[in-house]
Amino acid sequence: MSNWKLGGYGMYSTYHPTSYSVWIEIDQERLEAKEIDYLNSNNGYNQLVNVCTYYPSNSNLRKLSALIQNKAGKSKVAVEVWRPNFNSITKEYGRIMVNSYED
Repeated sequence: MSNWKLGGYGMYSTYHPTSYSVWIEIDQERLEAKEIDYLNSNNGYNQLVNVCTYYPSNSNLRKLSALIQNKAGKSKVAVEVWRPNFNSITKEYGRIMVNSYED
């Protein structure tokens, strides 16, 4: 059963991609993509982060990983996209991984 069947949930039943977050792991340091200052000045980086937020496909995550490897000179980069999650039974707020890529 999907959220849209049986009239149960309505149009705000899933989280919007604007609430998704992209996380980058470089040299075992894990940061949210928008917090990496030396990459934020790169326009291509910001565009790819936005693309990965809305379309977190393997291809887009791989492109972001390759850009980071080239700009930061790192050989191993992991990219993850997370979305918020609220469990209405336990009333707990958390996050669920949408997709990840590691090179």
